[in-house]
Amino acid sequence: MKFFFNLYEGGNVIHDVVGLDLPSVEGAIRETFAVFQSIALEALLIEEEIHVNAIAIVDESGLTVQIVHLGEVLADLIRALC
Repeated sequence: MKFFFNLYEGGNVIHDVVGLDLPSVEGAIRETFAVFQSIALEALLIEEEIHVNAIAIVDESGLTVQIVHLGEVLADLIRALC
């Protein structure tokens, strides 16, 4: 199944037009956390502000199946580092 990952930056939405083929919604959520953690870690390493505040996971029918917020990812990342 194909999933798209739309980025929310402030009031703007950057629509994913390519998407990824993943086996399940759970796989798409795992992928979103991994990508979001990479974005956060990279921003911290270069001392930049994180501009993406959420990622919406959209299935191939156009249905938003999950929205992952930056706070969720940072909390998960902190738990993993402790």
